[in-house]
Amino acid sequence: MVGEVSPQADQILEEHEEWGERTRNLAIAAGLISLASAAVSTRLPKASRGLGIAAALVASAATYAVAETGHYGGQLVYKNGVGVNTAAGTAAPAPARNDEGH
Repeated sequence: MVGEVSPQADQILEEHEEWGERTRNLAIAAGLISLASAAVSTRLPKASRGLGIAAALVASAATYAVAETGHYGGQLVYKNGVGVNTAAGTAAPAPARNDEGH
């Protein structure tokens, strides 16, 4: 990990990473199940329907995982200041303005 963070922030970062991985895995699973549903739709309509329901349930779990990932990411930034540059005078200057009628 780059930079020093508190042990509390480090634990939250671990949770954030784990939820991010769960999100990815669930989204991939939902996509693969959806593809399987489409692949068997003409030959096995009942199986396709079951796979479609399974895909919807897994996609719902992925949605929850996205919310948890965001929750822990928000805690990192807003409660622990991870990724926030607090050094004074580091803001980029405003771009020069061209007043020649443009």
